Amino acid sequence: MDRYEEHCANLKEAVRGFVKEDVALAFSGGVDSSLLLKLLCLAAEKTGKKVAAFTMVTKLHPSGDAKIAERVAGEAGAVHRVIHVDELSHAGIMDNPENRCYLCKRYLYTKLLKSAKALGIQTVLEGTNADDL
Repeated sequence: MDRYEEHCANLKEAVRGFVKEDVALAFSGGVDSSLLLKLLCLAAEKTGKKVAAFTMVTKLHPSGDAKIAERVAGEAGAVHRVIHVDELSHAGIMDNPENRCYLCKRYLYTKLLKSAKALGIQTVLEGTNADDL
């Protein structure tokens, strides 16, 4: 097995571990989260568990992204949910502080965790990878 195949096998194995229960994914509709969503949905077909893709509609992201995310989530076989947020008025980032990204992410993920919990979902994933750091 070459290195690429080994990485793919490891990723699929990790994903299988998450779908032992219903799972939620922070879902932008971009390449990274779409790949993760598809892998989750494929693995969930074998366990019978639900995969919910949550897309944030915010003041700072293009509004058309939600429509793309909805289409991709449907094609992958996930339940799609949209969370509308106004991070500019609630996350403490209007003054553009140095930690604005942290404040915004914390605000968004707090909303996501509450929404997932309302569906009875305890496991929430997101698709940050090494390139994002």
